[in-house]
Amino acid sequence: MPGRARVDRTTSGKAMRGVDGRPPRRGQFPLEVVRSCSDDILKTMETLRHRPAVLLVVRLEENPRAVFPPELERRSDAVSAGGRPLARAAHPGVVGLAATLATGVWPERHGQFRSTHPHADRLSMVRTTLEPTHLPVLWHDVVSAGGRAAVVGWPHATLPPPATSSDDLVWIDDHATAPRREGQEGSLPIRTGTVFPKRRRAAILARRRAFDGDLVPDLLQSVADEGPDLLVGWLDGADQARADDMMNTITDRLRARRRAGVVVLEMRHARPAASILSGPRFEAAPLLRMRSHDGAGEVPWTGRPRIDAIASVVRTVLDVAPVPPPHDAEPTPGLVADERRRTERSRRMAGLAEEFVMDQQREIGLSLYARGLRQEARSWIRAACEDRHGRVDSRLAVLLLMLAASGAERTRLLESLRPRLPHRVTEAWDKWAAEASPVAAGDLSELGPFIAGTFDLLAQRARAGDRRKIAGEPRD
Repeated sequence: MPGRARVDRTTSGKAMRGVDGRPPRRGQFPLEVVRSCSDDILKTMETLRHRPAVLLVVRLEENPRAVFPPELERRSDAVSAGGRPLARAAHPGVVGLAATLATGVWPERHGQFRSTHPHADRLSMVRTTLEPTHLPVLWHDVVSAGGRAAVVGWPHATLPPPATSSDDLVWIDDHATAPRREGQEGSLPIRTGTVFPKRRRAAILARRRAFDGDLVPDLLQSVADEGPDLLVGWLDGADQARADDMMNTITDRLRARRRAGVVVLEMRHARPAASILSGPRFEAAPLLRMRSHDGAGEVPWTGRPRIDAIASVVRTVLDVAPVPPPHDAEPTPGLVADERRRTERSRRMAGLAEEFVMDQQREIGLSLYARGLRQEARSWIRAACEDRHGRVDSRLAVLLLMLAASGAERTRLLESLRPRLPHRVTEAWDKWAAEASPVAAGDLSELGPFIAGTFDLLAQRARAGDRRKIAGEPRD
């Protein structure tokens, strides 16, 4: 027909066809884009093949003196033997320590300090995971880069990986590796979400039935035979000689599967208390032992010798970049059919949630204070000092008095808190303020070892003439 342009249907059809020869669907990428993405993934996987594997094992010691073996008691001996004494830092429980190691950030950023937390929508307590923090996690970084990671005995939960990488992450947490209790017949069933891929649950359950002790060493050796790029283990209170033999066996098995060598990072740490207030003022310094095998090269270390730097060391060795976890922040919450029951549980969970937030603020403030960040700790400790019923935590009140910016502020704070503090606490502080006598730690033993140790340090510095340093006043 005149006036209508003729369309070349052959050319147009070829241009409109997708990757499979059919008309493209919405969201389908052109073939060139798919090939480009595939090439990038293959390059990343090839890079990981030529990188050494990393074996990271955390060993918690019940006795703080067992952190440093007798042959490494002196710092110079530890350094010459491949060890690196790390800076002391107070951690809010085992979960807080594990979260710092996995993310490379401190509690004020990851906020983890308990294995469970209240879920307002589910109206119940749920297991704590790192994914809702949207912080990069070591094993997710490796999987996102096309590698394989395995984690055994980790003391908190994680969300299952996406279906596309379900075989790239082996996860066996501490619930699945817990030994059989004394007097218990048989073994407890493995909870959902503690092991994945799920096909491994049957083998782990069979081992739990046949073995009474901790399964972490045995499972680490089994997973090492698969040759993952990152193998992480968590040993809690293992026998010293057995743990040393286990480290050698796992290293040898992993070396047999890796052509580019193995880098071993073994950290010994005193078991942290459930709360920083329940632990000592100064914990034993952690010890990190680093070894390279089969030409893996020297272990790079960047930054200060602290626990939060271990994650960056692992990423540097594996040449992976930190990426946020590939998960939604929270699973879909469940529903409660009975509205009256839901209201009652909502009120109860609201109280638990408020208590949880106050405990979280307390632990974050104490962690900052123990690391010497006193000004940053003030707001956290102040928020957790008094609950909604007007009750004052005398332990935190003492720390606020120490953190007061000036003598006048300290006086006002003490007068406002005096009616609600125990007489022994105010009497001890008055002695200190009047310089009548140094405060003995024994006078405040009822407030816990952390506060007692802090006052002991306060008395020592008072005798040395450095009163303003502990009180938080600016120095000349």
